[in-house]
Amino acid sequence: MLLLLIIALLFVGCTSPPLGQSNTALNSDVESALAECNTIDQELNRSICITNVAVEADNMQICDLLTDSFFVSIRKDQCLAEIGGKRGDLKMCNALTSQSGIQTCIQGVAVTLRDYSVCEKLGSGSYCSSGVTDALLEDANRTQNIEICNKIISEVYKLQCIAIVSGQTGTLEGCKEVTLEKHPTACQDDLCKARLDGFRINCMFAVVEKTKDATICENFTTPTQKQVCLDTAQKGYQTTLDSLWSTIQTTTAQAEQAKDEKICETLPKNPELAMFRDICISRVAVAKKDANLCKGLNQEETCFSDVAVAKDDLEACKATTEKERCMKKIAITRMDPAICKQLENPDLCIIAIIINAQNTALCDELSTQEAVQSCKDLYQNQ
Repeated sequence: MLLLLIIALLFVGCTSPPLGQSNTALNSDVESALAECNTIDQELNRSICITNVAVEADNMQICDLLTDSFFVSIRKDQCLAEIGGKRGDLKMCNALTSQSGIQTCIQGVAVTLRDYSVCEKLGSGSYCSSGVTDALLEDANRTQNIEICNKIISEVYKLQCIAIVSGQTGTLEGCKEVTLEKHPTACQDDLCKARLDGFRINCMFAVVEKTKDATICENFTTPTQKQVCLDTAQKGYQTTLDSLWSTIQTTTAQAEQAKDEKICETLPKNPELAMFRDICISRVAVAKKDANLCKGLNQEETCFSDVAVAKDDLEACKATTEKERCMKKIAITRMDPAICKQLENPDLCIIAIIINAQNTALCDELSTQEAVQSCKDLYQNQ
């Protein structure tokens, strides 16, 4: 079924376009790379390898070496499309025959030229603009040139770019530019607003790390951020985060091993780190098989579900809002397809049991004859 779908999506053109010849001769490095490609048995991976060599060498003649039994014209089109995209040559794109090749080529041209207007040829719904944005972000990051950020059409990504470059160059004023107050149209939803805050905060941490200026820490609004900032000024940002994460992991492991939730209370009590305390307590709850400890936690239902699995309590699973996940785990642990058949998607559960148990006889438990046969063909040939 998957093979038929791929054919339906890709089989658009039938002949390679007469795009002319490349003047680039095959040097020893290219010949060596192609020889390595030809050692690959799997046809698709061999074709990808040859295409990569062609694009790297900027040599269209290499595309003629593609000999896939089913998709030879499509493969050649894609190969030429990637070369055309890398060259920034729209004429090459227009000479291609498959729709997928044309789209790949035009997106490549847009990225190469860093030109959003080229994306308009593909209409809405393409990933072309995202590709141009990513390329501009990479340019700005590499060159530390904040002027490149102004070429980005998305206001959110433009601000991300400003934050990245400002952090690298130690420019605090650039970090302060990344706010919703100064750019009220940048975000409409809470997730976007949170991302914007993250860009600004990470920018300020980067400035502190570069300048070692602890006075900047007064710009942070929470105790945890201020402490991380002060530690960053002394030890560096990554070292500070590694130390904090190590403390959280070590404390959680100790609490879980000792089955003592009181140890979790030694974790930092700042609101932004409360989730780690909850995770610690939920781990203890599972270790003690005590659902009472789950009450009031941020992920209360997940905790109830995990305790039910630890207790192998199917009825407790059914009482949680995560009963599907919970019952599936118990079914896999017991290797019991009968439990899977109580779920909305029993086949996924049964397949998980088959993989864990390495028992292809369980393929007969799947819901359709087609699924049974596919299961046997797949797993009995491994």
